[in-house]
Amino acid sequence: MTLTPEEQKQAEEIAAIYQEKLPPDELRQIQLEYMALEDSPDGYNAFYEAIYSRPPPEHVIGWVRDIYEAHSLTLDTLIEAFRGSTKSTTMECFIIKRMSHDPEKTNLIISAGGDDANKIARGIANIIEYSPVYKRIFPHIVKDPSGKWGDDSGYDIWDNRIPHDEWIGETTAREGRIPTLLGVGYNSTSLPGPHPTGVCLIDDYHNEGNTRTDRKAQTAMVIFTDTIMPMIDQPDVWYILIGTPWNFKDVIAKTKNRKYIKHIFTPLIEGETWPEKWTPDFIDLEKDRVGSSIGWARMYDLDLEKTRGMTLKKEWIHYWPHEELEMYGQDWPILIGVDYTSTEDPTRQVGDYFALAIGRVIPGGRGVVVFDGIRLKLPRAEAEDHVISQVGLYRRIISLGLEAIITGNEFYKDMLNNARLRALGIAPFPVRFNKSKGTRYEEQMAPLFKQGRVYLSDRADNEFLDVFLDEWLNWRGDKLEKDYTNDTLDAVYAMLWTDVAKQYVTPIGKNVEYDNNPLLRGRRKKKVGPAEAWAIARRK
Repeated sequence: MTLTPEEQKQAEEIAAIYQEKLPPDELRQIQLEYMALEDSPDGYNAFYEAIYSRPPPEHVIGWVRDIYEAHSLTLDTLIEAFRGSTKSTTMECFIIKRMSHDPEKTNLIISAGGDDANKIARGIANIIEYSPVYKRIFPHIVKDPSGKWGDDSGYDIWDNRIPHDEWIGETTAREGRIPTLLGVGYNSTSLPGPHPTGVCLIDDYHNEGNTRTDRKAQTAMVIFTDTIMPMIDQPDVWYILIGTPWNFKDVIAKTKNRKYIKHIFTPLIEGETWPEKWTPDFIDLEKDRVGSSIGWARMYDLDLEKTRGMTLKKEWIHYWPHEELEMYGQDWPILIGVDYTSTEDPTRQVGDYFALAIGRVIPGGRGVVVFDGIRLKLPRAEAEDHVISQVGLYRRIISLGLEAIITGNEFYKDMLNNARLRALGIAPFPVRFNKSKGTRYEEQMAPLFKQGRVYLSDRADNEFLDVFLDEWLNWRGDKLEKDYTNDTLDAVYAMLWTDVAKQYVTPIGKNVEYDNNPLLRGRRKKKVGPAEAWAIARRK
C-alpha cells in the first residue's frame, strides 16, 4: 500500500504550512511519519527511523528490501546474520508494520526460549500501547479493550475504524479468535496451534540448551520439521527465519538448502558491515571479550568451516604410505580399538556409532599407523560379531582395547567371557578413564599425532579414515562436543590407550608401567619392554 492521493496531498499541505515555521528536525519527523504509512521498504525505513529516532543500519535496509522481494516471488526468507546485527529490533519493527497494515491477520514468533520470543512480542505491544509516534502514524490501531494483552495469552489489537462488535465478529471467524500476536518457545505447549496468516518469525531457534546433547538437538529438529513447518501453510504468510549458525545440522543448515528460499548472508566484515558501530577498535574489543577464535568464527564470521581444525589441527596429521603397508607391513603387529555404544533404541535417530579402529605397529620403534576401521550403527549382537570377525582376519594381534565406560563396560565384560574370542587367543583390554574427551583428544592423543608417533594411512577412499579426519577437524572442545560425532576418535583412543599399545607410541626413551593390564597382574611397578609385553599377550 502506498499513500493515497488524499494522504499525499495532506502530507504536502502540512509540509508547506510548517516549512518555514518548524526546525529541520521536527519537519523531518513529520515527513518520516507520513512516509512510514507506505507498505514498502522505504516505508519501513521511515517507520524505523521515526520510532527509534535513528535510521536503520545499511545492512538492515538491504534485509527488508530482500524480504519484500522474496514475498513478491512467493519465497520464504532466511537471514543468517552475525551476533549483534540488530536482528531482533529489525524484526520487532517489521512485525509492527505488518500488523499495522494487516491488523486482521495473526502473527507468531518462535524462539529457542519463550522469554526471548516474549521479549520481542512485548516490545511490539509496548510501542502500540505507549508510543506517541506510533499513535500519530497509525492512530486507528489500538489495544483491543476486550482482547488478550500479556506474555502468556498473546496480544490483540483493534482497527478502530471498524465498529468493535463487527471487528470481534470478523476476527472470531479466524479459527476462534486467536491472538493477533503470540510469542512462544519452540517447545511450548501452544504448539501446534492456529496457523499464522501474517508473519511467522523463527528468531534464534537454537541456543546452548537445545544443542547441548544429541537428544536435545534431535528433539528440537523434530519439532521444527514435524510441528512448526506444517503450521506455515497460508499462501500469503511472511515466513522469516533469522539467526546465527550453531552447527552443520541446525535449522539454518537445513533451511538454506531449500528450493523456495531467499538466503541473506550477513557476516561481520570490518569496514563494510555497520562501520558506524563496528569500528576496528570495537571489533578488537569484542574479539577480546569473546576470547575464543572458534566462537568468533561461528558467531561473527558465520563460517563453520573455520571452526574445523581450530582445536585439532590438520597439519598435526602425518601420513604413512599405504603402498608400503601392502608390500611390507602384512606381518607388522596389529592393534584394535573399539568404541561401543548401544544403538538398539529405535527412537534414537541421531546418536553414536559403533566404531572399531585398526592399526599396525611400525618396526624400529617408529610408532603406529591407523589404516582401517568400521563405523556403523549396530545392535549389540552384531557389534560382537564384527569384533570377532575383525580379530579373525589378522595375525599377530597384540592388543584389543575396548572402551569400558557405562554400556561399554558391559560390552567389555561380555567380550572378555566370549568363547569365540577366547578361541582366537585374544583377551580384550579395558580402556577406562576419568578424563573429559577434551583432555583425551587434545592432551593425550593429539601430541602423539603431532610428534609423528601415530600416522594415518594415505589410502584413498577409506570411509573410516575419512570420517576420522572429519571428526578430528570438527572437534571444537568439550563445550561443543555434542555438535558433531566423535566415535572414530574414541575408537582410535581405545586402540592407543591400552597398556600394551602405549609402549609403541610413547616417545622413544620412555617406558610405560602397566598397572592396569590384566595380562600383567602381579607386575605392578615393573618396567616391561615391548618384546616381553608382546610375548605375555601372545601366551595369554
